Amino acid sequence: ISSGWFFGMGVLGLGMMYFAVTGLLVDSHEKIREFLRAYWVGGLFGSAAGILALFLGTRSVGFGSDPNYFGLLQASMIPLTVHFRREATTPLAKHGYTFALLFALAGLAGGGSRSGLLGASIAIVGTMVTRPGLHPARRIGVGIGSLFVAGFAFLVGFIANPHNLQRGFSDRGAGRLDLWATSIELLKEQPLVGYGLGQLRAVIPPFLLVTPGSEMLTDTRAEVSAHNTWLDIAGDLGLVGLAIFATIIVIAMVGFVRPRWLQARQLSTTLFVMMLPVMSGSFFLPLLNNKLGWALIGLS
Repeated sequence: ISSGWFFGMGVLGLGMMYFAVTGLLVDSHEKIREFLRAYWVGGLFGSAAGILALFLGTRSVGFGSDPNYFGLLQASMIPLTVHFRREATTPLAKHGYTFALLFALAGLAGGGSRSGLLGASIAIVGTMVTRPGLHPARRIGVGIGSLFVAGFAFLVGFIANPHNLQRGFSDRGAGRLDLWATSIELLKEQPLVGYGLGQLRAVIPPFLLVTPGSEMLTDTRAEVSAHNTWLDIAGDLGLVGLAIFATIIVIAMVGFVRPRWLQARQLSTTLFVMMLPVMSGSFFLPLLNNKLGWALIGLS
């Protein structure tokens, strides 16, 4: 019990650290641009690792330990690269950013992450729809077209990595359906305050095989996350904790829509779109301490 609590506090503390760095130290429009430029350059090195994985026939984890987190980070590169391309003042620079965008998409495919591809598809739609200067009627048309572009990008990225073809979609989301079913049943027993910070991951395994709707898993881990940030938080801290976390997300999104500096409006829109893959990934991954998510919340 105590080890789970310390683990949960460590996870939350790490997220708060990234929030504090961006929220307190990145305190001007110029610093936001410098921060994002540094993030983008690092992301290109991650893309290179993803492309290398494609040639090696494996799944890239970038500079982390999980291909799904890597896929999420690569998905966030899409709106950021397009933002830099829109600001480019020379044809050569625009061509360079176009190449960088394709480079990031290829790196994303190297992660072999279905949740990453989904986040990238959402980012593509968001990037195209929020293009500045569009008439409302034109924006609707662009939105419809973006769905086809996003779907095509998902298909290409899915086929490009042989690991996706081997798994397909018949693995019950890598067991996530079983984890979600078990977590929901456990949440019904402790809906208000949950089982305590860091405790749900220890409660899930014993109940996997006795939960209606759950199929037998070969997972032998003593502790396992629900692989859904919202279920993880609700299971640990109940609906009270879930409401607090949801409030933080809503305030962050409002911050993106209503930026502090008028000259940051388009940049703030880009940050909003970068947050979309984090939001979609939160339904498939435990992102309570996600560095990108908390950094963006701090920037808001």
